[in-house]
Amino acid sequence: HLLSHFDDSLVESALLQLFRCIQLHAFINEKIFAAAANALSVLPASLWQYISTTNSNVTACGLATFFSFLESPQRKAASSYQANVERLAKSFILIANKRDFCQMFLLRESLPFSIDFLYQWLISCDVQSSTLEQVVDAVTSQEVEHVIDVSDIQIFLSRTAQHNQLVQQLVQQDESMQSVTSDDEDEL
Repeated sequence: HLLSHFDDSLVESALLQLFRCIQLHAFINEKIFAAAANALSVLPASLWQYISTTNSNVTACGLATFFSFLESPQRKAASSYQANVERLAKSFILIANKRDFCQMFLLRESLPFSIDFLYQWLISCDVQSSTLEQVVDAVTSQEVEHVIDVSDIQIFLSRTAQHNQLVQQLVQQDESMQSVTSDDEDEL
């Protein structure tokens, strides 16, 4: 694996500088922002997988950066790079764990995004229940209780519970449809 030959701190530093270009999108030349977004979007998934196994905050910083950008009112409405940032956010969501989500919430003070935006984005991307559980574990952890409002926690918990109930209902409907279909086939 090529990544094992690089100093993790250099890779981390380079990625954090690219994230910084996304964070400063409203203040820097669009070509710089575009170059950073393009550079990040063409990096292989194996890099993100590798980074997620290190004890760095790269995944958390990436998530906070992407959600802050996606929710930003200063973001150019027709930004052709929004799709790249959305794809990156989806990739990072898939590799993130409770620790990453906790760090992401702690970064909200410097990279603001709303809990409601995060939740709506997660649902619209149809993330797995296990990912939602990781986020719920982070939201309810003592590590972040001082940076998240109780009302936001309650909203996230209730909406996640509703989502899980809906998923269960759909699974049960699917199972009953399969049962009816197999019964019909048996009768033939």
